[in-house]
Amino acid sequence: MTEPPENPFASPGVDQTFEYAPDAESAHNARFTIEMGKIVGDSPLALPMVCLHCAANIKENLGERMIDSFERPTLRKNEQEGPLSVSYSICPECGEKAEIWQRRRGIALCVLVCLLIAGPVSLGLLFAVFYSPAGLDRAALIFAFVFIFIFIVDVGGIYGVAYCEAKAPNRLALARAVGYTMMLSGAGRKFVERFQE
Repeated sequence: MTEPPENPFASPGVDQTFEYAPDAESAHNARFTIEMGKIVGDSPLALPMVCLHCAANIKENLGERMIDSFERPTLRKNEQEGPLSVSYSICPECGEKAEIWQRRRGIALCVLVCLLIAGPVSLGLLFAVFYSPAGLDRAALIFAFVFIFIFIVDVGGIYGVAYCEAKAPNRLALARAVGYTMMLSGAGRKFVERFQE
């Protein structure tokens, strides 16, 4: 049995994400509003065939149509309400952009971890090799230079991870839920501008 591809836009709070045929949307609510830059609508919500990030119209069979299902944040024991769900579209360009930035973030994170491990080890080896009671000034100078270099490279790695995270398209996340009405954050600026009243 094949599993659907991982959704790069899925919120960490998303319990299920899957692709589906557009016919499955017939029972979904298509009415929503934009309030304070967030999407507000009743579950199950079907957003229009427009990219969630760049607001480009999705043409036939181009792009992905996804459903995110959220568990309610506070469910009382006697409530029998099911999960909240929203379906949305992602154009091929935004999907590819998200994958590229996630790959870059992974590379920056690997480099950062390697430097955080290799930095102290190399400093220890340098100090052991160049340390002598007579040449303490020379060893301290080399130690300080290498320490500053590794520190700058580590700060650059942290910045690289943060930059890649900021450039990747935001994930759709449940900001608030009251009954079946949900407020979703993470839509792109162009999507919000296009549908704001």
